[in-house]
Amino acid sequence: MTRLLAAALALIGLTACSPPNPAASAGTLVVAGYGGSYQEAFEQAVLPGFEKSCGCRVTYIAGSSTDTVAKLKAQQSAPQIDVALID
Repeated sequence: MTRLLAAALALIGLTACSPPNPAASAGTLVVAGYGGSYQEAFEQAVLPGFEKSCGCRVTYIAGSSTDTVAKLKAQQSAPQIDVALID
């Protein structure tokens, strides 16, 4: 649950630190993170409030940290992941 709290604070920090951007508010934020019960808890406890506060939709991509890093490297020239939760 500690990682869930840290991830929630990171997403909240993204909203608090970035200036409002009306064009981006209609978009989608892609988050890559852990699967299983972590994903379930994150989607139930964090994402609804975050989506409401930022006015955006969040797409969650589940996988291990190794998978996420591999995706980030493969997408280096055209990133498709906005936030990566890795250890």
